[in-house]
Amino acid sequence: MTDPTPVWRRADGVGWTQEGSTAYIALPARTTPFAVIRLSEVGAAIWELVDGRRDENEIVAEMVRLWEIDETDVRPTVASFVEALASKGVLQPTRR
Repeated sequence: MTDPTPVWRRADGVGWTQEGSTAYIALPARTTPFAVIRLSEVGAAIWELVDGRRDENEIVAEMVRLWEIDETDVRPTVASFVEALASKGVLQPTRR
């Protein structure tokens, strides 16, 4: 049986940069003529973990480990982040 949980990756054509603890993502041209999303420190940390190798559960587990926070506090944040950026075409699900 295969794992039905998608592994998240950054979509092709998405530009981004990091300045300190803040990250900026340039939305793909197909989504809008030009737009930039500014990520908070937490958003930037999640963004770095979206590497095409981790699923949402693994991202949550790594956030718990790195930030020493409770899973119940971070799980909704990760889920909202993934959902919001996937709806904008910035993140794409893949399978292992």
